[in-house]
Amino acid sequence: MATLAEKQAELVVAKDALNAARLAQSYGQGDRSLQRANLATLEAHVSRIAREVDELTAAGLGARTPFAVTATWQ
Repeated sequence: MATLAEKQAELVVAKDALNAARLAQSYGQGDRSLQRANLATLEAHVSRIAREVDELTAAGLGARTPFAVTATWQ
């Protein structure tokens, strides 16, 4: 399993890639063409990594089951 620092670094790289893809444009010349990356796939990738960073952060703060709500009855 990756460390929090590794996941944070991966998130930075993924966000940079997403921003670059948003700026890229599709164009063609002759028999060559370049198309924009699949933004939905990149956005899902960034969301997944961000969730993993949040879970690792929560676990580091002592959460036993990050993002799970548990009820207590008194």
